[in-house]
Amino acid sequence: MIVWIALFLIAGTVAGIAFGVMCTRLHNRHIRLTLGISDGMNGELGQLQARLAARSVADTEMQINAAAPHLKPQHRRRLALALARQRGLLPRRTGA
Repeated sequence: MIVWIALFLIAGTVAGIAFGVMCTRLHNRHIRLTLGISDGMNGELGQLQARLAARSVADTEMQINAAAPHLKPQHRRRLALALARQRGLLPRRTGA
């Protein structure tokens, strides 16, 4: 009887760990699909988000340069960062 109880507890623990891992993978997959990150891009989710945000800021900055070449580089960068924050790719600025 004790063997069955121990076996049941071990099986329950393994099932709980497997369920947690499955939920984590499903969450990461959902975030990847939401952000439009392809399956071919490997790596940690935080690094992929940072890469996607940097690429978006650079692309936006090039579009701003094409549309308004008279802007100074620091103004183009600020505008591109503000647009990336508005899209939710970068965290909001805190403080003053």
